[in-house]
Amino acid sequence: MKDNQLKVLVVDDHEDDIFLVKEMLKEGFPETELTLAYATTSDGAIALIKNGEHDICLLDIHLGKEDGLSLLKYLNTKNNFTPVIFLTGQGDQEKAVAAMKAGAKYLIKSTLSVVSLAHSIRSAIKLEGERAKGNSRTFTQDSGRIIAGGFKRNT
Repeated sequence: MKDNQLKVLVVDDHEDDIFLVKEMLKEGFPETELTLAYATTSDGAIALIKNGEHDICLLDIHLGKEDGLSLLKYLNTKNNFTPVIFLTGQGDQEKAVAAMKAGAKYLIKSTLSVVSLAHSIRSAIKLEGERAKGNSRTFTQDSGRIIAGGFKRNT
């Protein structure tokens, strides 16, 4: 976050979840100029990653035929050190373990609130900023990325 600006990339195959995240971000960061880029597919996300600089990426683990893990691996291969928070509506222990092995931390939440999302974003950005100052942005397996369990859908 620079000069009260927050650039967020949201990748989710459910547009209603993107809308919900957008509203939560507005409420959780009222003092901040918020720029939101979003994609509903991996390909769309990769194009946005290539063309923009984001302060944080909020990724859904399940993206139809693709998953958020492939995007995390893409970010890691491009040495893109943008903090990542995984948001998922479904618990998948196998994918959670794979994400941790790819450099993510796992944070279990039964519901996502404005407060928890804002806190997770601030913490991830702060941690990445400290990491960048402390070790010249050298990637390690413990990259400080977070996976947050996600939305309760009203069906």
